[in-house]
Amino acid sequence: MQVRLIVLPQGKIQIFVDDGTFEEAVNATRAILAELACQGVPMELIGDIEQHRDGVSHVHVLQEARHDH
Repeated sequence: MQVRLIVLPQGKIQIFVDDGTFEEAVNATRAILAELACQGVPMELIGDIEQHRDGVSHVHVLQEARHDH
């Protein structure tokens, strides 16, 4: 499973999971967030984990969080 974690200006973090089922992607996203928390990265989740479709064959999961550095 390929996961992209993008850190944006102002401390915003985006997590994208581009393959697997939605349930697998949600579980992978939660595991990444839990690992970041275990590593002491404080964050506030922004919204729910969402599923987005770009066309009919591509699905990805998006989760945003804010990290105050």
